[in-house]
Amino acid sequence: MHIPILIENKSATLDCTAPGYCSGQTPTIKWKGKAVKYKRIPQERLETSTGTFIHLSEFSLISSPAHHNTILTCSVEYLGDIITEQHVTLIVKQSPKIGKHSKCNTDGILLTCVCVSHGVPLPITTWPPAFSSQNYSISTLVLNDSVTSTITASAVILRANDTIWCFSKNEVGQANMSLQVAYAVGGEDEYPKIGKHSKCNTDGILLTCVCVSHGVPLPITTWPPAFSSQNYSITTLVLYDSVTSTITASAVILRANDTIWCFSKNEVGQANMSLQVAYAVGGEDDPLQGPVQCKLPWTLTSLSVTLNSFLVLGLVLLSVAWKHSKAVKVKEESHLYSSLGKRDEPDYDTIGQQP
Repeated sequence: MHIPILIENKSATLDCTAPGYCSGQTPTIKWKGKAVKYKRIPQERLETSTGTFIHLSEFSLISSPAHHNTILTCSVEYLGDIITEQHVTLIVKQSPKIGKHSKCNTDGILLTCVCVSHGVPLPITTWPPAFSSQNYSISTLVLNDSVTSTITASAVILRANDTIWCFSKNEVGQANMSLQVAYAVGGEDEYPKIGKHSKCNTDGILLTCVCVSHGVPLPITTWPPAFSSQNYSITTLVLYDSVTSTITASAVILRANDTIWCFSKNEVGQANMSLQVAYAVGGEDDPLQGPVQCKLPWTLTSLSVTLNSFLVLGLVLLSVAWKHSKAVKVKEESHLYSSLGKRDEPDYDTIGQQP
């Protein structure tokens, strides 16, 4: 199967060939996949420059983002249920697109701009040259299908402008967008607040915690010192009104704890929150407590069996002791009666005499 480079909105010819000498019969070539919608495509028999014959099936495709990462299959069927297949994952190259979540905000002191870009391959984001004359910082978050670039600088750069341009480029093309600057209302500083979307999860192997903080100026998030004893990674996503810090480490750090603290601080104050660790459901084990499913029922069953065993054993021992006591009593009574029956013998006459 031959798949050329696929580019969004461009036409390309895809083909699949089969040798003509495999079984002496003409094979049937079929295509499957979203790109062909399971329709049969005509095939033909061709003679090569070496005098051999091949069977060829080809079709033209105008690529779109909907075809990206889909599987295309060519199936060759001969008589006698001889079938061979080849599968290919289609990669459709796409020009950059800048998403609607891109924006700029300022409190009059700092300017923060976010540019969210999509494209295949992933594009590179750049900002206007004016930023180079200022102290600025850039953070980049790369996901499977997007790149988020966040730049922070002095609001002095705005001067008389209320817009900032963001540029996105890859090998297919480029895009740009003018971002309108939104001014914060009031402009007062705010204490850090940790949002309700902050959480911790574990599958028993890895622990992942997310801490979402708000505040003016934007706060800095820190994690407990215990993480420093483990291999860990931290990613930080800075938006105009929040900071999201995500830490991933070994679940061994939990030990006997089911909570992790996250700390958020800016020049106004600080905040912290205890994050309850949620254990994955569906057969995974809690690294400290063992299986999460059916743990309590099995414990109760084991306890019940143990108590019943002790109860039965106690009854058996009590029964044996009672029978043994009864046998001893009967034996003693028999001996007493036997002794009393000898009252006429000399020994008993001697005991009965008075001085």
